[in-house]
Amino acid sequence: MIHSSSQDVPQMAYAREMLDIVTGNQVLHHFAILGGTLGDVRGLLRSRGFAIFSGPFVHGYPLAMLVMKACAMDAYDGGSKA
Repeated sequence: MIHSSSQDVPQMAYAREMLDIVTGNQVLHHFAILGGTLGDVRGLLRSRGFAIFSGPFVHGYPLAMLVMKACAMDAYDGGSKA
């Protein structure tokens, strides 16, 4: 079953490990704490779930892309990096 919903990430109405897929279109650059946001999204995903995000980082935003990759890796590692 496919269910679509638009919600505020810090106030999600879903339980942890409830979703198979999370998508976002050009939203990540709007979050002040990207690592926390990605960690929140990861917490919503089931063990084999995945998230797909697109953003304006491929061309013209190299620094933003590096920061996004670093935050994504930190969220994937559970924030274990200092």
